[in-house]
Amino acid sequence: MKRLLPLSVASLLIVLVGCEITTSGEARRGSSSERTVNEQQFELLQRIDEFEERTDLALDSLMKDADRRRAQESAETGAAVAKDVQAAQSVLREAEEAAQQKKHESAAAGLARLDHIVLSMQAEVPAAVISQQVERAVAAITVAHRPADASAALLVAYDEGVREAKANATAHLVPEVLKDIERAKTYTDAGRSQEALAVLNLVLEKASQEPTAQMLEKVREGIAGAKDALGRQAWPVVQAELLELDRMLAEVASRVQPEPVAPPTVEAEEIEETAASGEAEEGAVETAVEEEATEEAPSVEEAGGDAATREAAPAP
Repeated sequence: MKRLLPLSVASLLIVLVGCEITTSGEARRGSSSERTVNEQQFELLQRIDEFEERTDLALDSLMKDADRRRAQESAETGAAVAKDVQAAQSVLREAEEAAQQKKHESAAAGLARLDHIVLSMQAEVPAAVISQQVERAVAAITVAHRPADASAALLVAYDEGVREAKANATAHLVPEVLKDIERAKTYTDAGRSQEALAVLNLVLEKASQEPTAQMLEKVREGIAGAKDALGRQAWPVVQAELLELDRMLAEVASRVQPEPVAPPTVEAEEIEETAASGEAEEGAVETAVEEEATEEAPSVEEAGGDAATREAAPAP
């Protein structure tokens, strides 16, 4: 029995030591597992932050590209009418030369080309674009009885007018009808079709009285008069009509001359980004300095505890 007691105690010690080793191993594995999970979470959060940063930069770049593209398109749209006037004047000179030489076929071909150019110009000016959408809205109300389609057409007309008025180089060609279009859309959405139609008729009247649209209509009337005189072989009348057309096209050219619109430059954007990044870096430096000062400065409790310890310490 006495010989078995040491063996029992030894066995018990081995079991206890084994349990302690197992427990400490499990604890180490647990803490290691926790560290692994924490590292994975940190890495995941870091990836999310990087993704958000890349997304913000991409969206910012897309917005700037869109602004630059809108400004460029506005300048090109504004210059399109002026370019068409130049084309019309060039064709008119050819027709004048043909009329002076009494070349019937060449003069007729020139007048036909001129008519097509002026017709396209009438469709390009803002008053014509707005009138087209308003006419669609009127038809949607009176014929199709689809107020939703009328509302959509009025929204397009309003957006076109706002875009032209704010960004286009020929903003001065937009008739004063935007508030009327907005009011007509409100009536349409409320189901008050009669009030909407009354306002839309007013919009059409104002758009038709826009000076450039009126001048282009007179140009087309002049072309028709020149064609009629050409058909009668009345060459002096043809030349007089062409001379009047030259005067009217010169007036149209002065009206549609685009105003300069400077699109945002890459250099300006880089300066803005540099300034913004500089401000961000200054803010980061200030924050780091404050944090460092906070870490170095002892807290009130620590300072009080140190003072109390020094007072309680016996004098040597």
